[in-house]
Amino acid sequence: MTRKLTIVAALAIMLMLAASPSVASSSTSSSSSTVTTTGTTTTATNTRQSQDVDDVYFLNPRVGWASENKARLLMTTDGGARWRDVSPPMLRRVGFVLASGLAGAAFLSPTDFFVSVWTSWPVFLLHTTDSGRKWTEVGSFPNGVGEAWVSFLNNRQGWVAIGNGAAGGSSSVTIYATSDAGAHWAVVSRSMSLMGKPGTPENPGNCGDTGLIALGTLRGPVLWLTGASNIAPCVLESTDGGRRWAGAGPFDPSVGWGGEAWPPVFSSGASGALAVWYGTAHGSVMAVYSTRDHGATWVQHLTPSPKFELMDVVASTTWFAATGTTIYRTTNGGASWSSVPASVNFGNYQSPNTLDFVNAADGWAVAGGALWHTTDGGRAWVLQALPN
Repeated sequence: MTRKLTIVAALAIMLMLAASPSVASSSTSSSSSTVTTTGTTTTATNTRQSQDVDDVYFLNPRVGWASENKARLLMTTDGGARWRDVSPPMLRRVGFVLASGLAGAAFLSPTDFFVSVWTSWPVFLLHTTDSGRKWTEVGSFPNGVGEAWVSFLNNRQGWVAIGNGAAGGSSSVTIYATSDAGAHWAVVSRSMSLMGKPGTPENPGNCGDTGLIALGTLRGPVLWLTGASNIAPCVLESTDGGRRWAGAGPFDPSVGWGGEAWPPVFSSGASGALAVWYGTAHGSVMAVYSTRDHGATWVQHLTPSPKFELMDVVASTTWFAATGTTIYRTTNGGASWSSVPASVNFGNYQSPNTLDFVNAADGWAVAGGALWHTTDGGRAWVLQALPN
């Protein structure tokens, strides 16, 4: 994806995140829901009972995708007015689920996208060029543990990071690359239990990877691999197509308090930002780090609330944070924040792929297992009706 993607961590990082904020999950059971705001009441009807949405991602204000219980992939092309089940047939088999949710997908256009599907073994990559009506298997990757992060620079050049689980005290990952839309794949790097081996992602501090993104720059393809650790958030960069990796984040790996980072969003050349949480001796901190030099240096911007938040980096200077019934927004890179009361309670927890703004006004969120939409910057939210 060209924007942030993250995962719901699997076995390899569950132990590391024991100290992190818990992810709330529940489901709605009503067939109709009324959302009340000051002076406004909005009713969404025909809502599917026991709705259990996991992730949401929008390419633009009209085109987006949502995963439900990691077993269905839904798509809209009219801003959520109608949704269509575009799940690959493989997902209808018992035991098959979306690998890493929508972090294991790459949406290039309304018609052209990739998704990874996982069973007990291995991870499959599927491709459609007609908006999910027909699917083709374009890759099968062994030793997966349900973790697969997918990023394509264009419709031919892409990368897949496969989590291989913990071994020897380190969470290992294998990076595959293709230059022909998945007809052929090559292993370009592999992290081993011996950290620091030349040419591999080091995964410092037993880092469990949480996202992969490929960006086109004047330097050619630049890959970012982010992760969670019981020591410090992990941010790794590769400038040679994934063969060699180096630490590129602003975090001290000796801090020892844990944390998690999500892939950066670069919207204007050298300028970008990434969201993180990290632990300190006094508790956890939610922040956004910005850069103006391709990630060579980073500046910290604390979010307004001390509570755990859902966070979304829309562009290099536009960021959102949601906690409880409050939405915080900045459009000037953290120089100032505005806040609005929201008609949905997001709780006080941090969760990946559940807050996705397309711009400063139009956004989507997963709360209580249901999918919500706002067009006014987060004040009023409308519950989305999904197909049975």
